[in-house]
Amino acid sequence: MAGFIAGAHKLYSVNIIHMEEMPIMEYVITFTWDDDAGVWIATSDDIPGLVLESGSFDALIERTRFAIPELLELNAAT
Repeated sequence: MAGFIAGAHKLYSVNIIHMEEMPIMEYVITFTWDDDAGVWIATSDDIPGLVLESGSFDALIERTRFAIPELLELNAAT
């Protein structure tokens, strides 16, 4: 899903499916472009603690893929 929000920031929401264990869970990750900082930001209401940024969208996707399993494990432990 792609769209625009105030300040000409681009907003992308991507569904990430975590498939390591059953049941399969779907998480919504929001990727936002910040013109002032010149970076992409990834956040999620579904995954507490997920706040990442990068100047490259592709690099942010990759960082997000690695961070999600770690955050899910940390959140389950608390």
